[in-house]
Amino acid sequence: MTPKRLPAPRTRMLSVHRIKDMISKGEIQLDAPYQREIIWESNKMSELIDSIINNYYIPPLLFAVRYIKGQPVRIVIDGKQRLTSARRFLKNLLPYTDSSSGKSVEKYYIERLDQDADDDTEQLLRKRQKKPEHFISNQEFDIFNKFEFVCVEYMDITEDDEFEIFSRVQLGVAITSAEKLKATNSKIAEHCRQLADENHEISSVLQRKGHAALFQLIAHLMLTIKNGTETFASGKALQDYVHSNETPSTDLIDKVEYVLSVIKSIAIDNQLRAVFIKPGAISSKNAVKAIEFIMFGTFISLVERTRSIRNYSKDFAELREYLIDVREGKAYLGKESFLESMNWVNQRLEKENLVSAHVSIQAIPDDDFDELKEEDIATIPTYHNNEHIRVPQVTAPEKTPAKRRRDDRNGTGVAVAKRGGKLPSGSSRGRVA
Repeated sequence: MTPKRLPAPRTRMLSVHRIKDMISKGEIQLDAPYQREIIWESNKMSELIDSIINNYYIPPLLFAVRYIKGQPVRIVIDGKQRLTSARRFLKNLLPYTDSSSGKSVEKYYIERLDQDADDDTEQLLRKRQKKPEHFISNQEFDIFNKFEFVCVEYMDITEDDEFEIFSRVQLGVAITSAEKLKATNSKIAEHCRQLADENHEISSVLQRKGHAALFQLIAHLMLTIKNGTETFASGKALQDYVHSNETPSTDLIDKVEYVLSVIKSIAIDNQLRAVFIKPGAISSKNAVKAIEFIMFGTFISLVERTRSIRNYSKDFAELREYLIDVREGKAYLGKESFLESMNWVNQRLEKENLVSAHVSIQAIPDDDFDELKEEDIATIPTYHNNEHIRVPQVTAPEKTPAKRRRDDRNGTGVAVAKRGGKLPSGSSRGRVA
């Protein structure tokens, strides 16, 4: 297939201060659906500030310009880590480590900060940071403020084009399978990204942190619920599903939303979240593993009766204990673990009576059939809690119905007898005058 030819991009220069203002006003957007999370550590961010102040080369920023409500908005395709680093330094949330004196001194941007509103991450950073003590010199201040980023801008390109550009730019960059999957442009990926955004609190209790990891787990859960309880969704099957043109049904989306609401409710409860991760635990081994997330989510999706969040948290504790016993603590997301975990799911559903009653229909014995009206089907309902029991289709026995018994009654409720016979009282039938 011949690759699509894009319109030629244009180049402009933008100062760090201008970019900071544009980000604050929403004229530059850092979080496109395909974007990675902030993965640079503070020391790497500080190195960027050092490169700017000491005139080292900084790669260009790459934007796609869209018009939203008639106004141009620059969507960051490449450069999110660099822009975040510069913005945090300008907001006194990141120090520049100056080693020119032979000692490492952490210097901040300015003593009197004209502070813009912080986003959620910046608020958290500000609460944790110590009070700035040292600040850059006037000369360093001027150098930093006069620095301009080279910006490459694409006009009139589609969102599909943006995804393709991003994937090509990232070819030489270490990127996880979850990040690659998240950068997919499909209806399924779109729904999963939205669900990950709406339930981001869940990420705090997962063994693998971050938006991309949560996105991948949600997509896997969605496919598992869609496939049913007997089919394990492999990594290849998950990729094919997310990349497909399929649109998930409303019923499937509703189920996944409910499952995530239950998990989120446990994760944000100060007491119940301990079932997911020990309070104050540093090691991720105590957090929710992929197999635990998928199987707990599958269990929730199969529950058909009202159940409290506290009871759901107990269910998770039982699932974890089961996996530790059966898998000896080595519970990885795979077909064998999935099938073994489904045994627990089915047993738990039955033990706790969590599935709706299904009706099994039993036919009346043939001997009594002649006492019933011919047009009726004799049934006796028997209730079971086994979700796998199918309801048999019952039809009337194929036999010639017996003649009506002598004590059958007519529509008037009066006893009748055979022609020429006697009434039950013993008197003969007489002609009515």
